[in-house]
Amino acid sequence: MSFLIKRTAFFSLNDETVISIIMSVDVAIAIENARLHKAEMEFVRINEEVRLAAIIQSDLLPKSSPIIPGYESQECQCPAQSVGGDYFDFIPMNDGRMALCLGDVSGKGLPASLLMANLQATLRGQTLVSQRPLECLLRSNRLLCESTSPEKFATDIYVFLKSNNIHSITLMQATIGLSWLESTIQFND
Repeated sequence: MSFLIKRTAFFSLNDETVISIIMSVDVAIAIENARLHKAEMEFVRINEEVRLAAIIQSDLLPKSSPIIPGYESQECQCPAQSVGGDYFDFIPMNDGRMALCLGDVSGKGLPASLLMANLQATLRGQTLVSQRPLECLLRSNRLLCESTSPEKFATDIYVFLKSNNIHSITLMQATIGLSWLESTIQFND
C-alpha cells in the first residue's frame, strides 16, 4: 500500500481524492487476490476429488483377466476424461461359469462414473443370485430403471461362459423396444 507524507498540517481536497483513489485500488487488488485464492483452492479441491474418484473407479474394475481354459481375454479401460462410464467385469459364478460384462453408460466424467458404479454393483449382485442370464438382466434393468433418471441409460454385453469339454457361451442382447434375445452356442475343444 502506498503512503503519502504531508509536511503541512492539513490535506487538501485534492490530496484526499488522490489518497482515496490509491487506497481503493489497493483494496480492489486485495479483494481480487482473495477471490482468486478462493477459486484456486476450489479448483485444487475438485481436482483431488476427481483423482480419488479415478482411483475408486479403477478399484471397481478387474485388475487382470481370469484364466478360462479354451479362451483368451484382454482388457483395457481408458476413459475420455479422468473418470467415465466404461465398464467391464469378470464375475465367477458358483456353478463354474464365468459372467463377462462389457458396458458403457451415457454421459462422461463424474456423472457417468457414478452410473457405472451403480451398473457394476447391480450386475454383480444379480449375477450371484440369478443363474439365468435373462433373469439377471431383467432384474438388473428393473433396479437400474428405479434408481436412474429416464435420460440416463447403459448398454451392456452380458455373456455366461462355461468351460469344460463342451464350451457353452450364452449371450444376452436387448433389442429396440427392450425385447431380449438369448443365444447359446456350444462347441467342443
